[in-house]
Amino acid sequence: MEVTQSQSAIHDAVIKAANERKFMVEKDTPSSVALVYPPVNHGKYIQFHARYRVDIGPHSYEVKYIDSMGLDVSKCTQPAFEDKLCGHRKVNQWQLMLDQAIENHLAYKEPAKK
Repeated sequence: MEVTQSQSAIHDAVIKAANERKFMVEKDTPSSVALVYPPVNHGKYIQFHARYRVDIGPHSYEVKYIDSMGLDVSKCTQPAFEDKLCGHRKVNQWQLMLDQAIENHLAYKEPAKK
């Protein structure tokens, strides 16, 4: 998604959104953040989880599905949906939830100080 903010501001929005939505940060670099949802419990993944990566550019970001466990997710075989995921609805729902939270943090402007 194209935005007007800097790469640093986008990165900050991704981290804030991940924390707000209870995603666990697995790896964090200025240009990419790897996330897991739901987060691990006492160092162990619960019986299901999905992993995502947010790629961050100078004025853009993209939330990508990486993989999952216990959610029966696969690439769709129908020609009209080749680039989409088929399977458990939660995978796409969690990705959308994260993307919307990032957008909200990028749109938020702090009130001017008096």
